[in-house]
Amino acid sequence: MTLEEAVSHPRLSLHKGELRLEAFHLPPSALNCLRGLGYRIRLYEGLNGWFGRVHTLLVGPKIYGAADPRDFGAAKGVDE
Repeated sequence: MTLEEAVSHPRLSLHKGELRLEAFHLPPSALNCLRGLGYRIRLYEGLNGWFGRVHTLLVGPKIYGAADPRDFGAAKGVDE
């Protein structure tokens, strides 16, 4: 998984007994399964800043960055 894929990946959180999901990637059968397990579910359509925003760097021979599409920002790699 690339940095861009990681910060863009759909998120979930168990908050006060409620499973909150950026659910655009889940089929209805998966949501029904979670409900069948007893989870109260709250769905967020698309990417949602409620789950937090992440910007990241990978430092190695080169520096790579990734900006979270849930927020404004940009990342740029730098050659050493």
